[in-house]
Amino acid sequence: MEGEAGFREREEQSIDDLTQMSGIVLATGGGVIMRESNRNHLSARGIVVYLCTSVEQQLVRTARDKNRPLLQADNPEKILRDLFAVRDPLYRSIADIIIETDQHNPRWVVQELKKRIKDL
Repeated sequence: MEGEAGFREREEQSIDDLTQMSGIVLATGGGVIMRESNRNHLSARGIVVYLCTSVEQQLVRTARDKNRPLLQADNPEKILRDLFAVRDPLYRSIADIIIETDQHNPRWVVQELKKRIKDL
């Protein structure tokens, strides 16, 4: 197993490669924002959309998800709060569009995103 460091290296290379393509939608993992090079590539090469979700809503949405190793701990709420405290300002710093998703269904989010992209 490569561990997180190896994963982040591969992720960084993928972000560099994929952000040089045109006409794609790139959905990233939450930790991608932690590397400055990733932030630079994302913000310089495309439209960055931040779908912001509160920690409370994240807990609801991930409650039964066993495929999130970071959350298989005694206190997943603390983990999510700590991650949010670090990641949220970074996402906001590069986002062209920010959509708060807590009170909205996916259909509304898509329609709102289409409107916002059209307005850019």
